[in-house]
Amino acid sequence: MSEPRRGVGRSRRTLETVAAALVVSSGLVLLGAVGAAGSSDPSVETACSGTLSGSAFTLSADCDTTVPLTIPDGVTLNGAAHTITAHDVTPGSFNGAVLSNAGTSMNVEDLRIMGTGFTQTQPPGSCGRTTLNGIWFNGAGGSVTNVTVTGITESSNCQVGRAIVANGTASQTLMITDTTVSDYNKDGMHAYGMTMNVSDSTIGSPASLKGITGQNGLVYQDGATGTTSGSTIYGSGYGNANNANTAVLLFAATNVTLTGDTITGDGTDIGVAVASNSTGAIIDRNQIGRTAPDVQDNFGFGVELDPGSTAMVTCNTFSGWKTDLSGVPPQPPCITTTELPPAELNTPYVATLEAVGGTPPYTWSIASGSLPPGLSLSSDGTITGTPTATGTFTFTLKVVDSLGASALLTQTLEVTVETNVPGYWLSGADGGVFAFGSALFLGSALGLHPVAPVVGMAASPTGGYWLVASDGGVFSFGSPFFGSLAGQALGAPIVGMVATPEGDGYYLVGANGSVFAFGAAVFRGSMQGDPLNAPVVGIAVTADNQGYYLVAADGGVFAFGDARFQGSMGGQRINQPIVGVSADAETSGYWLVARDGGVFAFDSPFFGSTGGLRLNAPVVGLSSNESNSGWYLVASDGGVFSFGSAPFLGSMGGKHLNAAVVGSAAIG
Repeated sequence: MSEPRRGVGRSRRTLETVAAALVVSSGLVLLGAVGAAGSSDPSVETACSGTLSGSAFTLSADCDTTVPLTIPDGVTLNGAAHTITAHDVTPGSFNGAVLSNAGTSMNVEDLRIMGTGFTQTQPPGSCGRTTLNGIWFNGAGGSVTNVTVTGITESSNCQVGRAIVANGTASQTLMITDTTVSDYNKDGMHAYGMTMNVSDSTIGSPASLKGITGQNGLVYQDGATGTTSGSTIYGSGYGNANNANTAVLLFAATNVTLTGDTITGDGTDIGVAVASNSTGAIIDRNQIGRTAPDVQDNFGFGVELDPGSTAMVTCNTFSGWKTDLSGVPPQPPCITTTELPPAELNTPYVATLEAVGGTPPYTWSIASGSLPPGLSLSSDGTITGTPTATGTFTFTLKVVDSLGASALLTQTLEVTVETNVPGYWLSGADGGVFAFGSALFLGSALGLHPVAPVVGMAASPTGGYWLVASDGGVFSFGSPFFGSLAGQALGAPIVGMVATPEGDGYYLVGANGSVFAFGAAVFRGSMQGDPLNAPVVGIAVTADNQGYYLVAADGGVFAFGDARFQGSMGGQRINQPIVGVSADAETSGYWLVARDGGVFAFDSPFFGSTGGLRLNAPVVGLSSNESNSGWYLVASDGGVFSFGSAPFLGSMGGKHLNAAVVGSAAIG
């Protein structure tokens, strides 16, 4: 826009009076402006070195020009990181745009456009050059991607020098992405009558021309519409009492949305000006601030709305302005905390909610849903507590300001388990569960009265666990239930279970070598129906869930899927029968453990055992830690023996138990 003028002492601007001056000073044909540029303007294909392939012309070197260049209709100009430099042959001789369209479509990418040495030879107050643009979409749509436009200025008071200009019809659209414009004399990006969408770009002049000309960063004019998001837009100060520069100017614009932008600048007069009956503007969730006041700070408005214009102004933050909102009602409260930090199971948690707008102080509450168990929200907006369950929890926050205005925002909070913190559980035959270290007690089957005794357990990497009974009944705690065999006729009792590495399923194994898969567990074979020298006592799954091992009481090992057979104790003399198996994810090996605590390693490191030691009760299983650098042996009296990097975190040894311990599971 041309300079918005204000009479000294007036409280509002009247921009309509300068509309005619704006149109004339633009140097653009705005009425019925369609079609090609001047026939005398050469094509970039003939003026610059490059190669044409299909609809793309790619520069092979930097290019200099003293006249405007055109891009053929529908062609994409790929600069390949080269520069097109434009300059005057004689002072004031370059008139037009460095690049413009020769048809109704133009695309520019990966290019630097630079103006240099532009001079104005006319007397002060008189301007000979009518047009000076970097890229001009004249009655055309298209795109600008990864482009830099700089130096489109003659450092005078003439209303020329725009980096990117687009004038066209309502059906035409210009997409600008990842583009930087700077050091322009008049406007950074300017759209007339068409759609211009700008994202992830920088609009700003590092050398403000205070007091020389009216600079604007981003302008939508004469019915122009579009969205600007994720961009940084700089304004500047005009430097005198009666004129204002803007970072964003909406002048007779329609339905323009500014969202997620940073609007700033040293001495910026107005952050966003909505003028000349602009309608439907949405100014939402932007950071609107300035780093310093103007030399003569007669403006200093964050957002200014003129009479006859409409705008919805919400969720913005302001800093450095004399007046944040001029002609705009106060913003309603808005919740600006859009993402909560994740929480960890059994770990103290604190998060502070934030809001802007409205009239503080704020009062916070949960409108629907619920926080994770163990957490609570105070009325001042602080979430505190210690989560006691894993998962993703969805709830709606509500904030109310001191005048009763409110806002809602749906949030999610994920509670996870820190996997490298050690812990373990023990399970009793009666369904009792004992937790140690980081393992959290999430419930037991004591009150559920299992029909058959519990025979084993498995842990989920999310911090939950399952128990299994000899009739195939499964009890889940803090982890999904994927099914069970309870109530079904079985050829042999269930003797154990193992979870998939991701915790999205589990396997049950019977004494006859039968295997039952649930959830993401995949059946890959069994020993059911095959003769066995001894009953199967355990199952272990490979790290990729593509195979598993079964182990029998005599030390026989049976591999299925991609599980690699590394050896067994079958046919060899062992002092006590084997009672369990655990897979080594690091080596594709495994360990077997016997009733006396003897451990047998196959293609896996040996960390120690209780073989040869006098035990108060027999060992019932082995659980390796997640790093596979240590293990725990568990006895039926609840005694725990740790080896390798697995730390001792406590046991039930020497304590009264209502039922014998039958299994264990480790995390961390």
